[in-house]
Amino acid sequence: METLPLTDEDDDEQPPPLSSENRRKSIFTRGYDPNDQDENLDVYPKSEEAKKKLEDSVKDNLLFRGLEPEQLMAIIDAMKEVIVRKGDEIIKQGEDGDYFYVIDKGTYEVHVKKENGEESIMQTYVGRGCFGELALMYNQPRQATVRAVTDGTVFSLERDLFNKIVVKSAHVRRKLYGELIDKVSLFETLTEYEKLKIADVLYTLVFSDGDSIIKQGETADGHVFRHFGKRQDHEDSRQ
Repeated sequence: METLPLTDEDDDEQPPPLSSENRRKSIFTRGYDPNDQDENLDVYPKSEEAKKKLEDSVKDNLLFRGLEPEQLMAIIDAMKEVIVRKGDEIIKQGEDGDYFYVIDKGTYEVHVKKENGEESIMQTYVGRGCFGELALMYNQPRQATVRAVTDGTVFSLERDLFNKIVVKSAHVRRKLYGELIDKVSLFETLTEYEKLKIADVLYTLVFSDGDSIIKQGETADGHVFRHFGKRQDHEDSRQ
C-alpha cells in the first residue's frame, strides 16, 4: 500500500501550455524480451471483490476492450493500491504522465487550466471511474489535473508494466495460435507472415458445458479452433 506524497506547490506556478511544440513526438522505453523467463511481473494481492470492481471499471475502456481475459487479469494483479488524502493532486496538468489510475473509493474532480490561467471543473468522479489512460499510450504531458475532494483509494498501473504484460501475453498468444493454424490443412500454403497476420486477428471464446458452438443449417461466418476441452458432434437426420 502506498500513500501519495504531499508537496508544497507554488500557487503562482503555471503548467507549461499544451502546445504541439512542447509535446514530445516519440516514445522511448526499455527493450523487453518476451522470451525472458526470468522476468517476474509484480503481483499485488487483492480480494475477489476488489478484482471484480477493477474489472468492471476498465473493461469498457477503449484501451482495455481488446485485451484477452488473461491479459486483463494480469493487469489487474499488477495494479498497486494508493492511499489518497483530501486535496492531493493525483495527476497534474502539464506534468509527465507514467501512470494510469482506477478509482476505488473517494470523490475526485478533473480540472483543466486554460492558457489565461482560468481553471474549470470538467468532470467529477464519485466512488468509481478511471483516468490517465493517455499515459499508457503516449509519452506526453498530462492534459488535466485530478484532485481529491475527499480521502480515498485508487489503484495505479505503470506504463512500462502495462506494455510488458500486453507484449508478453501477445507473444504467448501468437505462438499458441500459430501452432493451431499449422494444424489446419487449409492454411498449409500460407507464408509465415500470412499465418502471423491470421494469428493476430484470432480471439478467445469461452463456452460452458452444453453450449452450441456452431449449429447445423446456419450460415458459416468464421473458423473455430479448439484450444482445450472436448466437443460432441450432433447431426440432425430429420428430412
